[in-house]
Amino acid sequence: MSLLIPNKEAPIAHLSCGLFQTEEDWRHMSRVIDSAEIILGLKGIVHLEQDGRTFDVEPGTFLLLLPGLLHRGVTDSTGETSFYWMHFPLPEGTRVLPSVMPSGPHDRNGPNGRNSPHEWNGPNDLNGLNDRNGPNDLNGLQEIPNDSIVLPEHFRLPFPEKPGILFRQLLHTANAGYRNPHACDYLLTLILIEMSQQYLEALQTAQSGIGRHSRMFSEMVEWIRVHLTEPFTLGEVARRFGFSEDYLTRLFKRQLGTGFVRYVNGQRLSRARNLLSQTWFGIKEIAWQCGFPDEKYFMRLFRDEEGMTPTAYRNAYHRTHVNNV
Repeated sequence: MSLLIPNKEAPIAHLSCGLFQTEEDWRHMSRVIDSAEIILGLKGIVHLEQDGRTFDVEPGTFLLLLPGLLHRGVTDSTGETSFYWMHFPLPEGTRVLPSVMPSGPHDRNGPNGRNSPHEWNGPNDLNGLNDRNGPNDLNGLQEIPNDSIVLPEHFRLPFPEKPGILFRQLLHTANAGYRNPHACDYLLTLILIEMSQQYLEALQTAQSGIGRHSRMFSEMVEWIRVHLTEPFTLGEVARRFGFSEDYLTRLFKRQLGTGFVRYVNGQRLSRARNLLSQTWFGIKEIAWQCGFPDEKYFMRLFRDEEGMTPTAYRNAYHRTHVNNV
C-alpha cells in the first residue's frame, strides 16, 4: 500500500519530530496515534507490527505509521538503536494506492495493496490488502500528478543520506526558536518529497530497462554505494563489470545524467554530510570513511560543493531533540 498526498499549495503541517537513541535492549510501545508518523532507521533494527503486518526498520529504510492503526514492537531491538521520527496530519484528499513494487526483503509480508486508488478513510482502508494483481499492476500510478507525494508503507531508500541531512535540519529548526511558524512545515514537506522522489525513481527503474546492461548498471551502482569507503577508478569498475571505460562513461551520462567521477564524488560528499551532522568524527576520519585518502582534497571538494568548510557545515545545524522511550 502507498499513500498519494495531493498538492494543496501549502506545506504539510509539522506536529513533532525527534531522534530516538538507546544502547540498551528496547521494544517499541504498543499504541494507536491520531497522526501519521515516519521513522527513518539509522542504527540497529526496529521490529514493528502495524495492523498485523510486520516490518524490520533497518538503517536506510523508512516505515510509514498510519493514524488509527495499532502499531507495536514485536521483538526487542538489541545493542545500539537509533532512528529519526516525525509526526504530521494526513492532508484532506490523501488517497490510498496499490503498492506496485515490493518494498524489499525486510518487509516480511510480501507485496500488498488494493486494486484501485481511493481516498484514505482511516483503518478500514487496510481491509483486503491482499486483493491485487501482482507487482506490475499500476492501477493509475502512471498518471500521478508531478506535484503530488507518494509514500509507500515501507521502503529501503537508495540514498538515505539525503533525507537524513534534511531530518537534521528539521530537528535544528524545531528546537532553534524560528520566528516563522511554518519553517518546520516546509522542511517536513521537503523530507516527504525527497522520499517520494526516491521511491518513484526506483519504481521507474524497476519497470523500464530489464535488459542485461540495465540490471548490471543497477548492480554496479549498488556496488559503488557499498564500496564508497575504498578508493577505486573508472577503469577498475569498468573491468569488474565487463564494460569498456568509454561505454561506462556514456552509460552513466545516459542513466544518471552525470559523469562517473562526479557521481562517485557526489555520493561520497553526501555520506560526508551525513557523518558531519550525525557524528563527532574528526575531518580526517570522515574523509577516510568516505573514500578520500587526501584530507585536503576532500576539504577543497566539500567547500566547492557546499560553499563552506566541513566544520562550518557541522556547526550550522546543531540543535536537536533526543528521546529514548
